[in-house]
This record gives sequence, structure tokens and C-alpha cells, in this order.
Amino acid sequence: MEDNKKDYLIEYDTFVDTFKNQQVSGEEVGVLIMRMTNHFAKINLQLAEALRAYSSCVATFQNSKDENTGKQLSAAKAESLAAATVEAGAYNTLKAHVQNLEQIINSLKALQKGIMFEYSSAI
Repeated sequence: MEDNKKDYLIEYDTFVDTFKNQQVSGEEVGVLIMRMTNHFAKINLQLAEALRAYSSCVATFQNSKDENTGKQLSAAKAESLAAATVEAGAYNTLKAHVQNLEQIINSLKALQKGIMFEYSSAI
């Protein structure tokens, strides 16, 4: 499943290489924006699921007891232990993918606007 998250990076890199070597239309950029938005939606849903898993992990630690004292773990200690779990890693990775996609989409929107302005000025 990790490969699917990287698909958008490969697609964007391919576009950047194409952009360097040939003229790209506003329509082509618009299509890429739509594809990136689709990736964003899918990964954002996965992020919500990962947050649920991570929150469950935190709750499990909060409900457990310290082996030495027999007392319930503090919220800070539970959060610290949960931060070292696979669930936390998955959540943070997905969060980074969502942030990447937000930046890519905003960059493409600006590029499309610039291309459309150049086109309208050339007419």
C-alpha cells in the first residue's frame, strides 16, 4: 500500500520533467490537478483511519498500569510510549503525504494560472 502513496510523487516528477522539456498547456495542468486531488482524497481518508488507530494505541497505554508502581500511566507517559509505535509512524507518514499533496496542488494551481495568463496575453 505504501507504493500507492508514492504514485503521486512519480506522477508529479514525470510532469516536472515534461514541463522542463516541452510546453505544457493549462488544460494539461488542470488534469494533473484533478489527479493529485484524487490522490489527496484517498490518502486523507487513510490518514483518518491511521489517526483512529493511533488514538486507540494512546488509549491502550493510558489504561495500562506501570509495572513498577502498579499505578495507571500518566497521559504524558502514555502519549510518549504511543509516539514510538508503528501506528504513530503510519499516522505521521500519511500526514506528510497529505501535506505534500497540498503543496503540489497549490503549486500546480499557481502554474496553471500563470500559463493561462500568458496564453491570454499572447492572443
